[in-house]
Amino acid sequence: MLRDFAIDPDALASWGNCRAVLDRFVMGSGAMISEYPKRWRRMVYESAARQCRDMELKRITERLNALNRCLLIPGHREYPDNDQHWIDKALDAHQRQPFGGVICAEDAHARPESNVISVSDVQATHPLFVGLGQAHVARNPTDMAQAVRLLLADAVHVKFIDTHYRPGAQAGFDEPIRQILGQVRKDGERKLQVELHTESSDRRPPDDQLENGFAKIVRGTIPNAEVTVIFYDQGCLHNRFLLTDKGGVMWGTGLDEQGSSDRKTETDDLFLLNDELYRLHWSKWNTTEA
Repeated sequence: MLRDFAIDPDALASWGNCRAVLDRFVMGSGAMISEYPKRWRRMVYESAARQCRDMELKRITERLNALNRCLLIPGHREYPDNDQHWIDKALDAHQRQPFGGVICAEDAHARPESNVISVSDVQATHPLFVGLGQAHVARNPTDMAQAVRLLLADAVHVKFIDTHYRPGAQAGFDEPIRQILGQVRKDGERKLQVELHTESSDRRPPDDQLENGFAKIVRGTIPNAEVTVIFYDQGCLHNRFLLTDKGGVMWGTGLDEQGSSDRKTETDDLFLLNDELYRLHWSKWNTTEA
């Protein structure tokens, strides 16, 4: 459903290549850019400046600046301070901790069997891009968490929306939420905001019990997290979502694992939200709407 790509700055050093590659990276596509290294965008600009005329460089610069920040994730891999070319460093990093794919500038470096492709191979029908943006997953906590890993790793704000949430092992929400939040990269300087949006109902435990149960799960995983639970009147919620500041997913069945309650389905369908739907739901589910 999600795949992170390391892109050779030289691969974007012409307007034609820059447009063709970055057209594959839009909200909901499932393709994300790993900023390897941290100054990756600057390296693209510098490479283009060496090779392009002013008008072409302007177009490339504008396209880089227009990239949706949700699509950019930190590389979190060593980038040695030596004279090696980017592609050599990236391939070494890819061998130690694989990217979802590597896009190189020259055909000679392509290794399709290792998910390393040339810029000339980047198209919607390439196997590395086919099938992204949606997933059919087993409703077990591990698979559910892995499916959304890239949306969580560097998140600072996470929203769970599920009308049926209940705490307790028998309800089936505890472990999926625990493992989903477990994908967040531990960083002592970053304080995570976690929200739950759910309904009040006389058929479920009292609101304070739901709130305390959710907070216990969250802080048991991320001790310094800021936790907020928002309750809505019955009938206000239906669709289930996981939203982060990196994107959003709609869950067909729910955020609980298989076998919980009376829902016995073994699998679920997940769909990434495009930019319009993501903005709509991020704004809709906030701490002032209940």
